[in-house]
Amino acid sequence: MSTELAYAQLTFGRSKDLITQATGSQPAGLIRALGRLGPKARPARVYRALATILATDGPGAKFIRHAAVLPDDLILGLATLPPGLEAKSVLRLFQKGRLPPYALGYFTWSLARLEKLMGSSAAQSIVAARNPLEAIRDAILDLPFPDPPWPGNSLLRPVTARDRLKKVGDDFENCLRGFHRERQSVLTVINGVEYLYEWCGHEPALLLFQRVGSIGWFLKEARGRKNAEVSDETRAEILKSLASASSLCPVWDLGEEVWHSDGFFQEHVIFSGM
Repeated sequence: MSTELAYAQLTFGRSKDLITQATGSQPAGLIRALGRLGPKARPARVYRALATILATDGPGAKFIRHAAVLPDDLILGLATLPPGLEAKSVLRLFQKGRLPPYALGYFTWSLARLEKLMGSSAAQSIVAARNPLEAIRDAILDLPFPDPPWPGNSLLRPVTARDRLKKVGDDFENCLRGFHRERQSVLTVINGVEYLYEWCGHEPALLLFQRVGSIGWFLKEARGRKNAEVSDETRAEILKSLASASSLCPVWDLGEEVWHSDGFFQEHVIFSGM
């Protein structure tokens, strides 16, 4: 488009026509909403999000039409609301200052999923919490752990619950006692990425297994109290115990040329199948 034509359209063209050319449609309330954005131009993604919200005509659109001010983070947050989900209670939390706008979509979807999994009373307690975002994070982290990759034995005991993981962190005086590290570990277990086992031999240790797709699991770490290296005797005992299970290949280190060339693996025990 030439400069002259662009000037003529923007100067003399009707707002409705310009909006249709820009967005391909004319959602109800868009002109009024644009008037509340003020004279300073917003980022392009804000205008696209605004048009998307109003075109969807859900709870986000209703909120936009009645909002006195429309900051960028509110528009972008409303654009993340999953379609077809009830969001009135979530929007009320935002209005009361108890939920940040960037979390609107995440919170709405997670609340709906947790309500199906845990019941309406659990969802209501989350909404009523002093910090609803923190409450929903805790509810997710309190979900049951998946079944361990293998049941273990008298010496290898799987850590099958969040409370036990906290207790293990305290007993071993390791990084699991830290708030963020504990949360990260719980989430990786819930997601099926990692699993922890306690070694209950003469020298107690904590074993961290990590999943490699559908191939199986490898032993990523084996540490004693305060993250100390395990002794050679305990190392031998762990390998002997793992060798007693048919699904485990008792190999601690497959050599520099196999595992360390790409810097990915460190010390490992691989097993195929589950």
